[in-house]
Parts: sequence; structure tokens; C-alpha cells
Amino acid sequence: MPINSNNIFLLVACCFTAQTINQPKPVQQAKIGDSVTIQCYVLKKDFNLIVWYKQLLGKKPQPIAMSYYRNNVHFLKGFDDGRLGVTMGNGTCHLNIFLMTQEDVALRVIKLTALYFSSGTILQQPDLEPVHLSDNITLQCTIRFMDDCAKPNVYWLKQSSGESRARIIDGNKDAHFIMAATQMCVYNITMRILTISDTGTYYCAMDVDGEIIIGHGTKLTIADTGVTNNYYNHQTT
Repeated sequence: MPINSNNIFLLVACCFTAQTINQPKPVQQAKIGDSVTIQCYVLKKDFNLIVWYKQLLGKKPQPIAMSYYRNNVHFLKGFDDGRLGVTMGNGTCHLNIFLMTQEDVALRVIKLTALYFSSGTILQQPDLEPVHLSDNITLQCTIRFMDDCAKPNVYWLKQSSGESRARIIDGNKDAHFIMAATQMCVYNITMRILTISDTGTYYCAMDVDGEIIIGHGTKLTIADTGVTNNYYNHQTT
């Protein structure tokens, strides 16, 4: 049968552990401009993070989207143009690709994982600074992994006071947060014009070969007017 250059073949692996994932279509065929749903049925329950990856032949997996405790799906930079969607349900996590292009030819991998807290040294800011309403503040995370500071995928999560779960901060969609890598191994998150809702614990996390390692957190407390308070910056090393 002749090969149609408009046809796209998607090789799909829903997970590395067959017992936890049921994926009915390991290979899917579509045409450029089509919309495709990659179905994944999640059987395992003892996990707290779902991550979708895109992997080109000979390349490392590139994270596309993640969902923490099945909350809102966060699309990573470069995959947040609206052409991708994730449908979450009871036991399901389907990836939707709209208006397919040749760039969509790749292995799509979904992985269930747990967050691992790093056992590295926890450092504090050398000087404690007061934090007040309407201030701007920058939290810092230093990452060293296997004596190599090759650029990892770094994320920030926030756990508000009184909440049992953290949420992923989307710096691309929320202008209140500015994320930057200032130098090798150092990652910052800046919050502008602080409000009471910024109170909470901020975690720096990194993706290492599909496992998420998370720092011990930075607790941010905002003082009432005229009262001095402080924040402590825990760094992952």
C-alpha cells in the first residue's frame, strides 16, 4: 500500500508498568489536520502525579502536561497553545491532540509517579527580611544533582495554609509570578505586589528521568500592617 505523506502514525505508551495502565491503542494513525484522542485508563490509585511526555526518536522524553492529585492540568511551555488537551475522569486520563501537524509524530508517554522529597542540605537566607503586603519578593532554589547542573525541568508548587495539597504554579498564564534561571543551578520565582493569598509554602521541584524530586519548601508569611514577619528559604542541593 503506498504511503500517504499526509498520514501520521502515533506510537503511544501510556506507562512503563502495564499493571497500572490500560492503553487500548498502542499505535494510532491520523491525517494532518485531524484531531486524535490517545486513551489511557488508570488502574493504579496510590500515586499523586500524572505526567504526559513527548519523545522523539533518539531524544529524552519531554514533559507536555502534568496533573497533581488529578487537579487542573498544567501544560508546559511550548505545549500551551491550545492544540493539546487532557480529559481527566474516574480512572481515565486521555490526551487530545487538535489539528495535528507533522511535529506531532512522536512517542507519547504517560507516567504515574510520586513526589520524592530530596535529602539534600536545607539552607536559610543569611539575613531575614520582613515581608509586607504590596511588597515584591523573590524565592530562590539551588539544585545540584549528581554533580551536574545540566538544565533540568524545574517547577514551582504552592501549598496554601489549611490545604492538604499543593498546586502547580503556571508562570506562563499568571503574571503575578515571574520564574527565571538566574545562573547555573539557581532558579528564582518572583511575586509582585504581595497579597494575603500569597501566604503559604512554596516548593521547588525537578523532573529527573521521569521521577519528580521536590525540595523541603519555603514558608512565606505576610505580616499585618506595621508588624514585621519573615520568610525562610529552603534550598534543594
